[in-house]
Amino acid sequence: MPENSKVSKAQQKAVNKYVKNNYDRINVTFPKGHKEILKKHASQYGESVNGFINRAINETMERDGSTPAAPQSLAVKETAPKPQPKTPGLPSFLTPDVLEHIDAKRFLSSDLGYQLQIGDIIGMENLSSLAEYLKKNTPEPNTDE
Repeated sequence: MPENSKVSKAQQKAVNKYVKNNYDRINVTFPKGHKEILKKHASQYGESVNGFINRAINETMERDGSTPAAPQSLAVKETAPKPQPKTPGLPSFLTPDVLEHIDAKRFLSSDLGYQLQIGDIIGMENLSSLAEYLKKNTPEPNTDE
């Protein structure tokens, strides 16, 4: 069992490091009950709440004729073409690089502690989207042996 804990801590550390190095975290406050409205709307379009909020902000800024200036460190990074994540229906930070650090078998085996650890990293509102993605994209174990 301690070996599993080490693996999950390493996975958690890798995901945290990736998110910390590639994304800014912003806490947003809404009136009570608004989160459920946002979740329902976003899910109708196959988005997470985070993805929906990002899209809404980007579309509003584009409509208003302003685009956020990229920080200098990001402007340099973006000169090389970035591979597009192939994770439809998931938040943009769940790229294939991040997903490879998530133990799909453990996550799907109803290991609540592990699921909560992942939820703390990616946001609890994204757990069901992640579970659906992993169910669709994780091969079934061979039980014929």
